[in-house]
Amino acid sequence: MHSLAGLHAASVVAYARPFTAAFTKEGKLKYPVSALRKTPGFDHELHSHLLDLRNKLIAHGDYDLLPSTMYLQTVGDEKLPVAMGVDVKYIVGIEARPLAERYQAHFWTCLTMIEEMLNRDLREIAARAQTHPEEFHATHNIPVAILEVKPTIELADFPGPIGAAVDVDEPTFPVGLSGYKYLTVRHELALIERGTYSIHDRGIPMEITFEVN
Repeated sequence: MHSLAGLHAASVVAYARPFTAAFTKEGKLKYPVSALRKTPGFDHELHSHLLDLRNKLIAHGDYDLLPSTMYLQTVGDEKLPVAMGVDVKYIVGIEARPLAERYQAHFWTCLTMIEEMLNRDLREIAARAQTHPEEFHATHNIPVAILEVKPTIELADFPGPIGAAVDVDEPTFPVGLSGYKYLTVRHELALIERGTYSIHDRGIPMEITFEVN
């Protein structure tokens, strides 16, 4: 039961995190929901409900939403008090299948739309990098790294980034509070179509073929 509660709480917190204000050097920032609201399938009511769950029941306890009772147990005609207790509700997950399906449909809609917006932004950045290469190289945060590739290659087997692009710095905490394990999450977008391209390698003309899935 506790593991189910943990999974549900984690899903709600993970969903709400982008829509919760975060402190940055530019001030408070949070992911804009305006574009998502226009997406077919976006569940406006569920979105607000999930933020309320995160803010009032999971990350914090809002007593207005937490029904509780207090009792006193006694024995004998003398009503000798033997125990006092408090009962309070604790959310442990989803019981109704329709609600679970509503979660799933809404999450899938958001994931799909966010991926589309991220790909659009990456294409815009790539286009600007080609149009204004000096400005791009002056502002992006890793140095140029050069690697060798085969003349014919599938993009799925294309070598990953090398150099400073490989590692992302981990968050820093005081001594004794830094024993966490991290995973690097990467979103990569193909900027080419399937086909054969004529290029030059150190001045030598050659052709390279990409199979893009």
